[in-house]
Amino acid sequence: RASPPEAHLDFFGVDVRASELLSLARQLRILDAKILERAAELGLPSPEEDPNARYRVPAFTLSASELPSITGWTKTYNWTAVDDSALLIGIYRHGIGEWEKIYNDESIDLSVKIAPAVRPETAPPGAMPKGSHLETRSLGILRQLEKSRLHPGLKRKRQDSRKEKTKQATMEKFTSQLGDVVNTAVRKLRTLQRKGKEMETSVVLRKIRKYIEIIGKRIDEEGNTAKQKLKLWNHVWDQSGLAEDGFALHQMYLRLVDESKGQC
Repeated sequence: RASPPEAHLDFFGVDVRASELLSLARQLRILDAKILERAAELGLPSPEEDPNARYRVPAFTLSASELPSITGWTKTYNWTAVDDSALLIGIYRHGIGEWEKIYNDESIDLSVKIAPAVRPETAPPGAMPKGSHLETRSLGILRQLEKSRLHPGLKRKRQDSRKEKTKQATMEKFTSQLGDVVNTAVRKLRTLQRKGKEMETSVVLRKIRKYIEIIGKRIDEEGNTAKQKLKLWNHVWDQSGLAEDGFALHQMYLRLVDESKGQC
């Protein structure tokens, strides 16, 4: 069975899909509720006491779950969550597409960031954002704000899942990079954390020194820079269960190297 044709509206001479207009109206109501919540947090008068109170709410910071993904121009031009929040305040007060009014609203403090869209004649060639970028970003924030209200924590769960996958991939990369001999030494260090209490202190220290030297020599071979070496040492710290962090383990290894040179 064929779906009925989608309803369209003639909105002041512009053809608009009714579903998009209804979605935008719903999202703006959610934004209105968020701004009223912020007004209450700041102790501003309620709408019943002062109908204009909500228009005096300063910009707020959106949570991670309320932010859409970073796109090319936002990353290139250092567009931040603070700018997203200010943009929301601007479209709430003046409307989507009213970039000139938002630019002139000194209380929003967004004029520098959106100058290329409003004053393109004074902007460097290729400067962003353009008006179309701001509109797309505004609609994206509103959609994400709605999703965060309807499905709280959804984006956070996805971010946590991605972080966990990234951490797992990094661990596998370092494990492969260090090789079987080092990984065996790391496992033995971890075993020492459990069984070391049953052994003489001198024996435990001797074993730790031996394993740290094995690990350190391999890291010296693999780490091209100090930063890379520290990442590998932090991996060893994470996998071994030692109390000392990667930096401290690296310093311990350097002391052992100096001692060995002194004995030669």
